[in-house]
Amino acid sequence: MLSFLFYYLLKTPHAYKKAQEEVDRVIGRRKITVNDMSKLPYITAVMRETLRLKPTAPLIALHAHPEKNKEDPVTLGGGKYVLQKDEPIVLLLGKMHRDPKVYGPDADEFRPERMLDENFEKLPKNAWKPFGNGMRACIGRPFAWQEALLVVAILLQNFNFQMDN
Repeated sequence: MLSFLFYYLLKTPHAYKKAQEEVDRVIGRRKITVNDMSKLPYITAVMRETLRLKPTAPLIALHAHPEKNKEDPVTLGGGKYVLQKDEPIVLLLGKMHRDPKVYGPDADEFRPERMLDENFEKLPKNAWKPFGNGMRACIGRPFAWQEALLVVAILLQNFNFQMDN
C-alpha cells in the first residue's frame, strides 16, 4: 500500500503538500507518539483513498446465509438478480470502490478529501471494504493501519519525495 500511497501523493501535489503540512504541524521534528495518531486526519484520508483505489484484496466471495435466508432461489435487487443455492457472489473491490453512484463522477481520481472523517462516515454501509468482509475480514487490520499511519508520518517527517523518471 505504501508504494501506491506515495505514488498517488506525488501525482497529486496539493495532496502531498497537505499531508506534509499536517505532519509538520502535528509532529514537527519531535518523535511521533501514539497520541499523535488521531491528530492526522488528512493522512488517514490519504490511506483510505489509496485503499479505495488499490484495495489489499482484489475480491470478496459471498454466499447467501444458510440459516438467515430461507428463500430458494435467493433474489437480490428487488428480484433483478437470482442467486441459486450454493452459488457465490463475487465482489470485485476495485470496481465497487470506483462506483460513481457512491464516489461521484471523479471516482477514478485520487481525492483524499472524499475520505475525511465527515465524508467517510456518510458513505453507504459496506461501500468501502479493502480489508475484506465480516468474520473473515483481515484480523490484523488495526495493527496494520497503525503501523502504516506511523510509517507514512515518519517518512513525511524525515524525507522530501519527488518523482523520478
